[in-house]
Amino acid sequence: MRSTSFGIEIEAGLGLIDIVSPEGFAFRYGEPAPASETPVFAGIEIGCSRLSVVEAELDAAGETVIRHGGGLTLPRRPDLATTLRFVESGPRA
Repeated sequence: MRSTSFGIEIEAGLGLIDIVSPEGFAFRYGEPAPASETPVFAGIEIGCSRLSVVEAELDAAGETVIRHGGGLTLPRRPDLATTLRFVESGPRA
């Protein structure tokens, strides 16, 4: 576990759990954090080998995406309260 400028980062197997401030959420996802008085599972970041393929699939599906910080954010919708972010990532060692 380590402290960052936006919150706390915890290693969890092959991924990370980030507990971030509303400002940290906006910086990472490119949209405001959900309004809540208690902690919420607000977003998930998914690594993929080819971001261009994900972008083409989302475009073909008619999804609105935010291109932000080198990744793609699929904003929260009424049927999915969690923001999804796709980033290109290489193989993990």
